[in-house]
Amino acid sequence: MKGKILVLGNFGYSNNNIDGQTIKTRNLYSLLENNYDGFVTYFDTSEIKNNNGKFFTMLTQLIRANHLVYLPAHHNLKFIYPLIYILSRIFNFSIFYIVIGGWLPEYIKERPFHRWSLSRISGIFPETQNMKRKLEEWYGFQNVKILPNFRIHNYTPIIQERGPAFRFVFMSRIIKEKGIDVIFRMCESMKERDLIGAFSIDFFGPIGKNDETYFFDNLKLYPNLEYNGVLDAQEIHSVLNNYDMLILPTRYPGEGFPGAILDAYIAGIPVLVSNWKDLASFVDEGKTGFVFNLNNENEFVERVTFLVKNQKSLIGMKEMAYEKSKQFSVNECYEVLKLKFK
Repeated sequence: MKGKILVLGNFGYSNNNIDGQTIKTRNLYSLLENNYDGFVTYFDTSEIKNNNGKFFTMLTQLIRANHLVYLPAHHNLKFIYPLIYILSRIFNFSIFYIVIGGWLPEYIKERPFHRWSLSRISGIFPETQNMKRKLEEWYGFQNVKILPNFRIHNYTPIIQERGPAFRFVFMSRIIKEKGIDVIFRMCESMKERDLIGAFSIDFFGPIGKNDETYFFDNLKLYPNLEYNGVLDAQEIHSVLNNYDMLILPTRYPGEGFPGAILDAYIAGIPVLVSNWKDLASFVDEGKTGFVFNLNNENEFVERVTFLVKNQKSLIGMKEMAYEKSKQFSVNECYEVLKLKFK
């Protein structure tokens, strides 16, 4: 009989939180539920914030599991993981750590217990080759295998020309680290070039409290920019399909393989992203999108200028973006995991 799998992470159900972390956690659970021929259950760590008693519910589910599929953020890894590891030794369940974002190698530098214990769990699954290399070269880990970001969907985009104005979309957390300040500076440069009316930018995503005033103060300076709230997970691809290109000039410290890039590809639109961390490895330059140097924002402005003046090449790029999304299929991701549960 197959062992019981517990998926432990932030599903965001208790507070209706939709972001890269919760979407990946939900997709991972659905992947296992739909493909694993044993029993799969889950625990949503967001429930603990509203009800401390749920912590003991989590512990009960842990000790009854045969396999733990673990998707922690910083706080969970720092404070709860040590207890989880000890319980895994006592109650003999395996741990499979599905890494969200790109912060793990640096995070455990000053945490010897984490380094020691993580090297002994059943598997660590980062999103990028660079993270895998760091974990192996810096710490000698031998239990690391890449599990790219993925989406469970049945969406097929409509590939067509739009216009006359070029339609950009930004879909991420609305914070400076994700590049909203870079976007506003680009808009000011385009205004000076008398090209501000040649494009529009719609913003989607939760707004960070520290940057809320900054965001809305700048948003009202440009009539071609608009904030449209937070998308429901089920409508992301159909909404993105209405745009020409996704922009993400991020410098977010924990960036791994942003789900926004994958969602754009599934929706059949190319991307314009910064050369931050490993982002360039997910873009086929000139085919599925463009990468600009974050230290040279004029390069970003020049790329936007080129795009708004040359829309004819977009159809081919949209087709290649959708084809790129097939590299991150559900089947390929499950192949990485399935043998581990035997």
